[in-house]
Order: sequence, then C-alpha cells, then structure tokens
Amino acid sequence: MTPLPLAPTAPSDPQVPRLPRVCYVFNGRVPSKASQQVPRSEYEVFLSRHPESTICDLTQAEKTKFGAAFLRRRQASLGICWAALHEPRKAECFLATGEDIGLPLVLLARFLGDRRPIYILTHGSYFGSARFRLLMQVLRHDKRLYFLPLSGYLGATLVSRFGVRKDHVLNASYGVDSRFLQPGSVCTPSRTSDHRELIVAAGAANRDYALLVRAVGHLATRVNVRIAAGSSWYDIRPDIQEPLPDHVRIGSCAFPKLRELLASANFVVVPLKTGLHASGYAAIADAMAMGKAVIATRTVNPSDLLVDGVTGKYVPPHDVEALANAIEQLLDDPALAQRLGAEGRRRVETLFSLEAYVSRIEHSIDMRRTS
Repeated sequence: MTPLPLAPTAPSDPQVPRLPRVCYVFNGRVPSKASQQVPRSEYEVFLSRHPESTICDLTQAEKTKFGAAFLRRRQASLGICWAALHEPRKAECFLATGEDIGLPLVLLARFLGDRRPIYILTHGSYFGSARFRLLMQVLRHDKRLYFLPLSGYLGATLVSRFGVRKDHVLNASYGVDSRFLQPGSVCTPSRTSDHRELIVAAGAANRDYALLVRAVGHLATRVNVRIAAGSSWYDIRPDIQEPLPDHVRIGSCAFPKLRELLASANFVVVPLKTGLHASGYAAIADAMAMGKAVIATRTVNPSDLLVDGVTGKYVPPHDVEALANAIEQLLDDPALAQRLGAEGRRRVETLFSLEAYVSRIEHSIDMRRTS
C-alpha cells in the first residue's frame, strides 16, 4: 500500500491563510494550561493563528439546554456536538479532534439538516470495527465530510479499505511542539554511578512492553531501561507477566520528567502491538524532537515520522530477536545513534513542528474551500 503524500504546507511562510470561521470540536474538556511545563497542542497554535475561530468542549455543552441534557444521560459526545452545531458565533465549518467526536458530529448534523463542511483529524481508532465499515458505506459519499489522517498510511487505508474518495482525504500527518521538546531544553540529569547506558520507552496505548523486557533481558550489565508507561492523567498497568529484572523500571511520568528522561537517553524504543490505528506517533515524535534515535515496531499504519535507517530503525512486530539486535546495534555504535537522532531532529524541524502541522490543516481547509 502506497501512503498518501503530505498535504501542502508552508511553515516558513509568515502569512496565515484566511480561512472560513472554524469551530474546533474537542471531545472532553480543554485542559487549563497552568504552566509552561507541558508542550503546546495543535489547537492552541491553530486558535492563536485564527482568533475568529472558536473551540467547543464540555464547558460549552454544559451551557446549552440540550447539551446539558445529553450530558445528564452520559452522552457527552452528543452534548458537545449539539453545542458546536448551535454555537452562537456561527461557524462556517467544523474541525473535530478525532473520529470519537467527528463521527457523532456528522450524524447529528445530517439529522438536523446541517450542511456545513466537517473535517476530522483521523487516528484510525475504529478501523477494526465492523460498525465503522458499515457506517462508511454511507458517509464515504458525504460531499461535505473530509478526513485529515495522522499519516499517509492511515489515509491510504481510508481510500483502499473503506472506499473514501481520495480527494476527501488530506494527509495532515502529525506535529510536535519542537520548541518545548528540543536538545538542550532541559539540563540532563546525572547518570547513575554504574555507568550503564539509558534506554527510554514511553507511551501507553497498544504497547508491547513485555516484548521489550524480554529483548533487554541479557543486557543487565550494559543498560538501564526506564519505561514511562503512563502519565499523571492517564495511568496504566502494562501486561507483563514475568517479574521485572532489576535494570528495568516502569512507572507513570508527567511531561517535565519525561522530557528529562528523553534528554538523558541514549536512544528511545517504541515497541508496539499490531493494529490498524495510529500507535506510537506521539512517542516517536517526542523522541525525534529531542534529537534521539528511535527503534519502533513497524505496524500496518506506521507514522510518517520515522524513516528506516535515516532517523531510526523499524523492527517487525512480536520479534524479540530483531528488537534485541537493533538495540545492541545502537549500543555498539553510539555515533550511529547520534547521527540518526540528529537527522530525526532535522526532520521534525522541517516537516513535523506544530507550526508545519497546523499549516497543513489550514491548507487542507483552504484547498477545499477554493476547489
């Protein structure tokens, strides 16, 4: 399967395109940013560039009669969608943060006869669902619905597997706050007295940490492995049956600490289980932004970020030996790890900063309006 190319972007162009008024539909409550110790989100950058646009979340749903009624019935997504469709500052189009809110928005808009365009940032969350396949039999013909997948492979899957028209799939891909996450953005913590190298793994969804533990089992005298398997807002208990060896630790990790871990790592490993949806994109992007080489499992729909042999290395799923060999290669050749990490940082700066990502979203909306 050939991935779809990136949507047009002009991150170096200081002129922001003039868009129709957008309502950014967020499934949940937009977090209040109390400090600068967390990275920016794409909606923050988007709204700063388009102050006439709005964001709709649980807070807005609570303020409307019918939105609040949906919330009382524990149908939060419908409450948010209702509030978005009846938002006082009339939006000219909608941008949904994922299928979990975008699809209910499309269905409710169809029910109400609302014909405004809807753009969905697509994670592939439901690609394995029979219901999604049935739903797409209808929605793929909707002329006002556009998908902005997080990778070219996700976009190609929408076209080949679900029959979505190619001109309604625009690869916005991914973005990371390369200002917050960059080499030198934090003081590197002192290494432990045993002088072992540090391997970091991060993320919660669809991770195969049991595979990683087995792959580093014979490296106890060479490495310390730190697995940041959750955060202060999303804890997780990895499915690891065997007792952890002394050189491997797993725990939750908020962003300030995660940035410190990434800064002090020799390289980063993102072991994944198989699946059709976007997996590991954030962890790969964060590591590359920090100038670290990445070893990741190649899934059916890999990200656009990692280029095998250029910014990191791909290994097959469920293959302990391949993962162990890739880890040992980077341990034995630190110059290679540094070279891959530096190239990864350059790739992020060029294509996958938040500004470049938002520019692709803007141009996708602008292209549809002018086509």
